[in-house]
Amino acid sequence: RKHAGDVTGELNFFYNDIADYIYLADTAVEVDEVTVARYRQEDARFMGVEAQLSAPLRRSGDHLTEVSAFADYVNAELDRSGDVPRIPALRAGVEIKHSHVHWQAKLRWQEVQKQDDVAFGELPSAGYSLLTAYADWHVDLGDNEALVFLRGTNLLDEEIREHPSFLKEIAPAAGRAWELGLRFNF
Repeated sequence: RKHAGDVTGELNFFYNDIADYIYLADTAVEVDEVTVARYRQEDARFMGVEAQLSAPLRRSGDHLTEVSAFADYVNAELDRSGDVPRIPALRAGVEIKHSHVHWQAKLRWQEVQKQDDVAFGELPSAGYSLLTAYADWHVDLGDNEALVFLRGTNLLDEEIREHPSFLKEIAPAAGRAWELGLRFNF
């Protein structure tokens, strides 16, 4: 981890060897067109990496523009049964943020790769691109504070089927959405 200076970041590698990992596994049995699942227990290994790097692009008075890059990946395997169910795919992206004393704005692009390292009974998930935007404005109200924000999610209106979701084949993530809100702290 490097949290001092202008350029900051983290790089984490992990390896977890888990005895008797408990997970929900699909079976080959269907009841009323629904696959029956059951909890199983088996030794498992999780290996992965997480990385983030942030750097300022421009600093001027009370204004700061920063760029961040990020990625994460995990490979999870059971000792006898293959891949662990519902493991997210490789994700990587970049975010640009401009902040001021009373407001900030962010634009974030994330690429999620397809996930075809799947467990028994699981279907692969397609990759997708995710573009989000966020802006807020802080208002001082004496001893209190208010925050007005605008958030846009899935701005490319992609069909997103998040691999860790139990409902990915039935209900994809929401399409393009905008949210306007007010938060008041007292």
